[in-house]
Amino acid sequence: MLTVREIKAAPAGRYGDAGGLSLIKTRQDSGKWNFRYSFLGTRRNMGLGSWPEVGLADARRERDRWAAVLRAGRDPITERKEERAATKAQRDKTDPTFAEMAQLVFEARKATLRGGGERGRWFSPLERHVLPHIGKMCVSEITPQDIKGALAPIWRTKFPTAEKALQRTRIVLHEGRLMGFGCDPFSAEAAQRMLGAVIHTPKHIPATPWQDMPALYARLNAGTVGHECLRFMMLTLVRYMGCAGARAAEVEGDVWTVPPDQWRPHRLTIGPPVRDLVGRGGRSAHPFQLLL
Repeated sequence: MLTVREIKAAPAGRYGDAGGLSLIKTRQDSGKWNFRYSFLGTRRNMGLGSWPEVGLADARRERDRWAAVLRAGRDPITERKEERAATKAQRDKTDPTFAEMAQLVFEARKATLRGGGERGRWFSPLERHVLPHIGKMCVSEITPQDIKGALAPIWRTKFPTAEKALQRTRIVLHEGRLMGFGCDPFSAEAAQRMLGAVIHTPKHIPATPWQDMPALYARLNAGTVGHECLRFMMLTLVRYMGCAGARAAEVEGDVWTVPPDQWRPHRLTIGPPVRDLVGRGGRSAHPFQLLL
């Protein structure tokens, strides 16, 4: 019979307890429990969890439980598979998928997002990098390894995007837990540890000298949405978010009223070049919406 003190002091190796229970230590500080039994003449090994997460007393209780199943004429491993399948089926009836949970959280947070979340910038990192990997999984099944697998391809190459995706994954799991679902927000924290630290040095884009602005404006002549929006920004001196989210209905005559959800609210008098830019895209609600 094993004791807790003996287990802690024992080096790597296999140590038998009783009734088919044994501890296989891969290192002095870690190992796994095994229940060896015979069913219909076949020797089988059933894992009972990792040590030290599962202690000696818990391992013995698990051994006794499955030994009783064996005495009743049933195979413990088959019985456990059936139990897990039944539990999963029941959970799938009540738990949302991560994609459903993410959409639910996004809808709940829209009022706090710029532009009511219409441009989808908050949701974009999830949609591009997380949902393709774990979107169809029930939230209660998601592990740190699942999150790590989704973000590992971009963790070091696109760190700012990966960091946003991880942050929003954490928010989705946290909000899901508060809503009463079986989410574990700690999974995101654990995934971050497994992904490792990254030293990211932002690369600043140098500003264009004002002397070069006329030449730059002249080169923006392809007629694309991107060129039109950049010209609009140069002529109005309104930042990107204000211009990219501009609505044709906000322009009346020579006055553009910039709403508070786009930039600092103010009224701007515009001349013919700006009216012409808006007019070319003004038939749609957002003249420059293709940039988003």
